[in-house]
Amino acid sequence: MPKRNAQQRRSRARAALIESLEGRTLLSSVWENGKESSIAYDSTNDKTWVAYYDAVAKNLKVASRVGSDAWSTPEVIDNNAPGGANNDYGNYVSLTLDNNKKPGVAYYDPWNADLKFAKYNSTTGTFDAAVTVDSYRSTGGYPSLAYAGTGSNAAITYYSFTGKSLRLATLNGSTNTWTVDANPVDTDSDPNDGITEDIGRYSSLKFNPGSGRWSVAYERTGNLAPNAVTGQARYADQTSTSWSKVNVDSTTIGGGYTAMAFNGNDPAFVYYDAYNADLKYARRLLGLWTVTTVSANGSTGLYNSLWFKSGNAQIVTYRKSGTPSVLKFSDASLGLGLLWNSSVLLSGGGSEARAFEKPDGHVNYSFASVTSDPGDPNSTPPKPASTTYTLQLRTDTDAALGSSFTQANTDTSGTFSKRAFFGSATFAGKMWVFGGNTGSADLADMYSSTDGNTWTAVTLTGDAISARSGQTMLVSGSTMYIIGGSNNTDVYASTDGIAWTRQTSSASFLSGLSGYSAVALGGNLYVVGGETSAGLTNAVWKSTDGGVTWSSVTQSFPFSARRGFAATTYNSEIWLAGGITNLNINQAASDLWHSPDGATWYQVTQGTFSARSDLTLNVFDNRLWVIGGVASGTRKNDVYYSTNGMSWTSVLSSAPFAARSNHGALDYNGKLWVLAGVDGQPVTNDVWAAV
Repeated sequence: MPKRNAQQRRSRARAALIESLEGRTLLSSVWENGKESSIAYDSTNDKTWVAYYDAVAKNLKVASRVGSDAWSTPEVIDNNAPGGANNDYGNYVSLTLDNNKKPGVAYYDPWNADLKFAKYNSTTGTFDAAVTVDSYRSTGGYPSLAYAGTGSNAAITYYSFTGKSLRLATLNGSTNTWTVDANPVDTDSDPNDGITEDIGRYSSLKFNPGSGRWSVAYERTGNLAPNAVTGQARYADQTSTSWSKVNVDSTTIGGGYTAMAFNGNDPAFVYYDAYNADLKYARRLLGLWTVTTVSANGSTGLYNSLWFKSGNAQIVTYRKSGTPSVLKFSDASLGLGLLWNSSVLLSGGGSEARAFEKPDGHVNYSFASVTSDPGDPNSTPPKPASTTYTLQLRTDTDAALGSSFTQANTDTSGTFSKRAFFGSATFAGKMWVFGGNTGSADLADMYSSTDGNTWTAVTLTGDAISARSGQTMLVSGSTMYIIGGSNNTDVYASTDGIAWTRQTSSASFLSGLSGYSAVALGGNLYVVGGETSAGLTNAVWKSTDGGVTWSSVTQSFPFSARRGFAATTYNSEIWLAGGITNLNINQAASDLWHSPDGATWYQVTQGTFSARSDLTLNVFDNRLWVIGGVASGTRKNDVYYSTNGMSWTSVLSSAPFAARSNHGALDYNGKLWVLAGVDGQPVTNDVWAAV
């Protein structure tokens, strides 16, 4: 590249925005603070339901989606009384569809220590008021809701905390009344022997198609001392007068996470053996139970789902040890459990997973991303310890997400000219590119595209924008912004990408500033870091009026001064990664920081990907993505993602596009895009897309 201003050579442009994904089933489905979810699928209407506990509001919510349409606004099923304290409602959620495809949800109300139930009303399009099914002391833990073969009769098995027993309540669909059986399904076999048995956690209830009655799998919790109660995986069939119970497996201390399904008239269930930290599978055939170990990888078998496909058992489970993963196990032996094949659905997550399979063969699953931060009471200001939850719904195609890139413009004659250090954004249903540098001159042209192949030159109106490079281009609400670049101190705004208004020409802090990043958060604009004539800076500037006026965010920022780093907004916070932190040796960093307000910053992790500068950090499919960059003069074409900013997965060590820096990356139309940049030729104009 010909000699240019040193600060301009170090500049880069990249997009920092979150674009809602469209036309993709179950992707981009995220609820902040969501946990303890339960999901159900209506194949007749291609409708997915999810019920979950909001860990902050402490209430129960339900949302639904038809096909790939937008998700409904979550409906609060149970909540505090108006003006009341922030009490707890909605733990241990069990969501199931009746035979008319209407959902019902059973759950534990920890504030009142009751078992509750709520049913969807198709006439009103909302859930009827929740009813209390059982309120005898502390009862209703680990509920499992199931509907009978026809009609709307239902039943719930649940754990009585007071009685330490498994109980059953049944719903008469005609009268809409619940009845709790007088006798438990299972309880302490000898209450007078001085040894307390704990029975009924993690039950899984199903309607038995062979008997026309209820069947349930559950656990007896064991302990090694002082009572030496043996943990067991148990199963019970309802009879005309009682229950026929059997101890299927001795698990020493129990474990639970039970999921049951019928293969024809034959029951099977999966469960966690806590003593050995194994996932196990039990199957009854010709009246005999067999038990096999599906996976013995250590802490495998939590949060299980089970169903049968063409006689083969399908299991989704969560492996906690090692690299946490959600695993799909497929039985290739007609449900006998003799031979298991496994594949990873998700690396680096999967707690509280629930799953089902759609008719197209794709497995869809929910899980809670858990982010725990120990805090630092000695920092200034003190950093509090925190745990946050994010509920996500995904599909098994996510495993390959971002791993296959295809060039969208193999014929580049219809593309914008070659460039780097440009601005790019997703806005008004199109991808946009502005300015940059060809290797010898700055540009002032704007292009847009709806497919990445054909790019249309846009004739700009309003206030003229001079040629520039190293500017940032971002979106906040319904407005697109261009900030600075090539020593300019101006800020421009547009509501259509065509007509532009100069918000200010005197943002003096931009004078001589290069290698910075800008993001939008909460309706405010932020400019972070960069390099000035005095050296590197970690200053943060903020505008609350769309770039008209700017003020310094006066805090002592813990992250080191830097240029050529990447920034974006994710989960309602500003995130920044990498960059040059030592100009004397051109030293790049690999650290990652986040801030809720631009003033208080927390370091999340170190060394999640190799050190680099002039990279891109974007949000796509509710994940953070790092693509390319340069370190010690060597450009990169690797790809990483993270679902929480803490643990990172290497998707590609060498993507099919040339290694590059100072490029653009966008989330558009359900795809992750990589645009142009410095590739050593010296610059390029190729456009790549991954799904």
